[in-house]
Amino acid sequence: MLNMPKRERTNDADSDADWKGPAAKRICLCVQLERLGGRQLTDFPLEIMESIFGYARCANNLMLVNNRLKCQYIAYMLHRQRSFKHSNRNQPLITAVMKVLHHATNYAVQGGYEAHYIYNLQALLDRTCASTSIQTMNTHLRKFICHFYASLEMPLGSVLKFIRPAVDSAAAVQHRRILLTMSLLNMLKQFRFFRILSSEMKLMQWQLKVEVKGIFLVILEQFKWNASKENLSKNIQIIALIAELLLHDMLEKKFACIKNIGKFTLKYGMNNNMGTRLILRFSVVASTPIIRLLQQAIAGEIDLAVPIEMTSDMTFCARLELTKKLHKAWANSNFVLHLAKSH
Repeated sequence: MLNMPKRERTNDADSDADWKGPAAKRICLCVQLERLGGRQLTDFPLEIMESIFGYARCANNLMLVNNRLKCQYIAYMLHRQRSFKHSNRNQPLITAVMKVLHHATNYAVQGGYEAHYIYNLQALLDRTCASTSIQTMNTHLRKFICHFYASLEMPLGSVLKFIRPAVDSAAAVQHRRILLTMSLLNMLKQFRFFRILSSEMKLMQWQLKVEVKGIFLVILEQFKWNASKENLSKNIQIIALIAELLLHDMLEKKFACIKNIGKFTLKYGMNNNMGTRLILRFSVVASTPIIRLLQQAIAGEIDLAVPIEMTSDMTFCARLELTKKLHKAWANSNFVLHLAKSH
């Protein structure tokens, strides 16, 4: 009889002790066997693996065991996502949520962060299954986008609150900022009343000016955020708010919301008033291949199969100014985000 090591009690919410369901003992046994050099967990038939993934409360942590198991879990979760979309194809709200999710994350997923996306996906699908209103869907969508983009700065599966960001090369950091900028451009072009006002090169900068009618994003005072890691979360939250606006635009539902981000209070929403419009001015300093990549993103012509080549000597700076245009009798408001800075 195989002598199994004694398990220590733990209060860690992600530990094996918290897994529930009929397959719990089998999961623990398989993991322990693998640690002892016995039969590999990945040697089990696909049906058993799917059962393990389905019953495990924290199945996404199995991605951390080895690369083969990670690949199997990614395939399982992608299949589950497709099944979820198909089974809810007649529900406009869920269909719209999944479309916005795709537009907000696809560039990052295709850019090498598929595992981070999958690691966060199970919780989103579970919460979405229990949701019945657009208000709760908004919350789930916004939180997922914030958690996903924040997790890109960390090792897979790390607890963001307790583990410091990994020390990455400048090229890796800039690569993520490019993906974030591309995702924002991709979401903007999905709005019904989106249009490009101008696109030109000025003083070695690519300057892009776009507008989206019928939406607004207001802050009570003008401010600036820089692209340091301390303020990156604020930029990500703005991206998540744009995703929330896109969801309502797809459903053609008016709404208004007030949200605190740090010490600032923002008001945003959609009112279908064509006199209200959000104008976004991008100023980008980058190498010619990167500018061409962003231009393809806003035109919807980018080939995601071609990897983004980044070198340490590449410069990428992206400044975004948002201006809310209201009725002529009302005052306009604007604020600035630095999506990326050169190092």
